[in-house]
Amino acid sequence: MVLALASDTWTAIGTLSLAGITAVAVVVGIVLALLEGRRDDRKRAEDRAAAERRRQEERGEAERRAAKERLDREDFEARQVVMEEMPVPKGNEFSRLVIVSWPLIYPVKQVEVYIASEQNSGGLGVRSCGHAGGDPYVRRDRRCQEFRVERMDDRREKPIIKFVDWHGNLYYQYRGYTRRFPQSTDFGTAVARLDEFIRTGPKPD
Repeated sequence: MVLALASDTWTAIGTLSLAGITAVAVVVGIVLALLEGRRDDRKRAEDRAAAERRRQEERGEAERRAAKERLDREDFEARQVVMEEMPVPKGNEFSRLVIVSWPLIYPVKQVEVYIASEQNSGGLGVRSCGHAGGDPYVRRDRRCQEFRVERMDDRREKPIIKFVDWHGNLYYQYRGYTRRFPQSTDFGTAVARLDEFIRTGPKPD
């Protein structure tokens, strides 16, 4: 009888131990599942963050590319502005006629003409051409504006023109070179930079 009780006791202990082990295994399994779920959540969050960074980088690159294409297009349009010099017969109150023209489909405004002159010091100075521009008129498919120049030394002086395009950008043109400048740029600064570019930079197309 004692043996039977002992056997029953050990059986009960074994059953309890097995139940305890099973419970522990269940708890461990739950904990592992929770940890695995957290890792999966963290991995998904990291993947979402990485995908968002890629989208932002691609969006930024697309915006930079679009901005560059827009600037290139505007600069190309600005190069359609042309300046012509025409001598006039002696006896007139002015010695040279400067005609600035641009395509009708590309309107410009605030056109000004100054004269850039070589200084004895080797630099460049600027002065007014002496007259305001005339009223714009249409010649074929271009709009023109004439500026009378009182006097101009062909060996030492050249016109420099300033205009604002229909996007509000400021451009200067000197000796066939047209470049965009910040809005606050004056004639003296522009001619100095253009002259340096002409002497050191690539040749025009």
